[in-house]
Amino acid sequence: MTSRIAWDEARYPIATSSRIARHNHATGRLWYSAGHLFSQFDSPARTRGSTALVSGRSILAHTIAVALTQAGVSPKLACAAARRFTDIADPHEAPGFSRAPGQLFEGSFTYLAVYPDGDVKVIRTAGKQVWRQNKATGERERLIEKPAVEDLLLGAGKREGCWLLPLDFIVKHVEIELQKASSETR
Repeated sequence: MTSRIAWDEARYPIATSSRIARHNHATGRLWYSAGHLFSQFDSPARTRGSTALVSGRSILAHTIAVALTQAGVSPKLACAAARRFTDIADPHEAPGFSRAPGQLFEGSFTYLAVYPDGDVKVIRTAGKQVWRQNKATGERERLIEKPAVEDLLLGAGKREGCWLLPLDFIVKHVEIELQKASSETR
C-alpha cells in the first residue's frame, strides 16, 4: 500500500467507501453501523446526522466484502473475511514469504479463500507462464502469468469447496480510487 493514502486514518466518509466499493450507499452504511466494517482507526458518527469517517483500510475491506457477497458469501462472513486480509498478516500463510496487513504478496498472485465453515485463508500462488510462438520471429513470447488452481487449493491445506477471490485487481482499484479521493480533499 502506498504511503500517500490514509490507510489507518479516519479521513473518508462512508459515501466514498460505498462509491469505491461499487456498493449501495444505504447498504454500506448498514454494514458499517452493524459493526461489520468499522475498525479501531475509524470514527463513527457521534450524533445523528453527523458524518462517520473511515480509513482506507476499511474501504479496502468494504470493497473485498462486496466482491465476496457478489459471489454468494453472506455479508457478515464476507466482512469478517475481508478484515482477515486487511488487518492480519500471518507468517504461516505462505512459509518463506511475507506481507503486511492489507498488502499483496510481492511477485505473485494473492487470493482470499473463504470456506463455508467460516475459515478464511490468504493464499499466495506464483502463477504459471503462458507462452506463444511468434510467427514472424520464431521466438517464444510470454503472454500472461496465471495462477494454477491446484496451487491455490493445495496452498490452503483444505479439500473442501470454497470461494476464491483474486485480490490483486481489487487492491489496485482501491489504491487508485483512494489516491483520487485524497487529492480531492487537499
